[in-house]
Amino acid sequence: MHIIFKHEEHPELLHQLVVEIINNISPRALVIYTDGSKSDSGRTGSGIFMKTSTGEFRYRFRNPDHSSVFRSELIAISEALSLALDSKVPDVWIQTDSKSSIQYLKDWPSILDKL
Repeated sequence: MHIIFKHEEHPELLHQLVVEIINNISPRALVIYTDGSKSDSGRTGSGIFMKTSTGEFRYRFRNPDHSSVFRSELIAISEALSLALDSKVPDVWIQTDSKSSIQYLKDWPSILDKL
C-alpha cells in the first residue's frame, strides 16, 4: 500500500486513485459503508450499508439525542466492525467519509494505553 498525502497530490489524481482502489475490490469481499448524521433538532443516527456476494443489507439506528456527528460516525464504524467479525469473511472493506474518525482510529493503540 502506498501512502498518499492529499496536500501533495492533484485532486483529480486522488479521485482516480480512489476509484481504481474501489474498482479492484474483490466481488467476494464484504464491503460495508458507514455514515453518521445529526439533524437541526439534535436527533442523531448512524447507518450501515453492506454489500456481499449474496445481497445487500441496510441498517439504520438512532443514537442519543444531541450526540455529535463524530460520535455517530464512530458508532456506525463500530457496528460495521462487529458485523465484519461476525461474518468471518476474510476480505473486508469498511468505507467511511469521516476523516476525523479515521484519524482518531489510526491512533487507537495509543488511546487504549491511556485507558
